Amino acid sequence: MKKKIGTWITSFNQHTLEIISNSGFDWICIDLEHSDISNKETNILISLAKKNKIKPYVRVASKSEENFKKALDGGAVGIIVPMVETKRDVDEIIKFSYFSPIGKRSFGLYSHNTYGIKKNYLKINSYKPEIILQIESEKGINNLESILSNKFISGTLIGRYDLSLTLNEPGNFKSRKFNNCLKKYFSICKQKKIKTGIHIADFSLENIQSEIKNYDLVAIGTDFIFVKKMCDLLFKKIK
Repeated sequence: MKKKIGTWITSFNQHTLEIISNSGFDWICIDLEHSDISNKETNILISLAKKNKIKPYVRVASKSEENFKKALDGGAVGIIVPMVETKRDVDEIIKFSYFSPIGKRSFGLYSHNTYGIKKNYLKINSYKPEIILQIESEKGINNLESILSNKFISGTLIGRYDLSLTLNEPGNFKSRKFNNCLKKYFSICKQKKIKTGIHIADFSLENIQSEIKNYDLVAIGTDFIFVKKMCDLLFKKIK
């Protein structure tokens, strides 16, 4: 399977998004958990991404019904959900993301539904948003088999940084506990035939090449990190 390469958008800048959209990425994640991007700005970024033929996902700030409703009404192709730890979490996520009879999402006359201009109400039954779960804690790893029992899950992203925090070993990705969790993650995802994924935030070419072969979905960097990397490269060359 071809690797799907994406990146994180953490600021509202239309020019930056256009550059990223035309640089070879398959998808973007508009991050509402750790940014100050507003709902209005999110909708603009989603529209711009679609115009540039790159898939827009939204990472919601929390697992509330309102957050799912606004992201999906705004036209996101899918939701990335942080800190999923139980089957109950997943049941709520699907309920908020899917229309009846699968879920209980309400129908809104907004961007996704062409503002009510087109009478496409019947098409909502075939609409299936992509749901990507972030597994970011020891509890999530321990409950992973039941978490992935829901057939409407599209994929997962392992949250290495938060996982290491819950193991009381911040940033230590080589510890026995961390690697036992990682082995369990890969084993259960393979058993359930669920896509694996990772966000490599602070990256080098070497660690991208070593990590990318292990995952189906790979997010590299953020818009801010790309700017920082280029500045570092420039001043390394001229000083």
